[in-house]
Amino acid sequence: IMADPEGLHTLLRNLMHNAVKATTGSGDVSVRAWEANDGVHLEVRDTGIGFPPEEASHLFDKFYRVNGDAGDRPAGTGLGLYLVRRFAELDGGTVTAHSEGPGRGACFTVTWPLAQRAS
Repeated sequence: IMADPEGLHTLLRNLMHNAVKATTGSGDVSVRAWEANDGVHLEVRDTGIGFPPEEASHLFDKFYRVNGDAGDRPAGTGLGLYLVRRFAELDGGTVTAHSEGPGRGACFTVTWPLAQRAS
């Protein structure tokens, strides 16, 4: 991929930080990357607190926080995932979020276009 190194670092740090916070000290976090015909994919998956599936499209909005009992959710500003989306978009990529629901973990996938190879 062709990506801004600082933006990529921030994107990875925010996704990993959120996944670790979501597992609240117990659970698993996995990271996987692969190249496919449609681009390079990075997946960060956790077995943590998850979120209602209908909220997936809003997670990347500035200052958005998942609804629910405040005691169930780690503290945050609602800017981390917004920055993930912005840095992905600035490099021509996209990001998606998926969860089967509260208590069922979450998966975030970033996809970047393949870099043009020199001939």
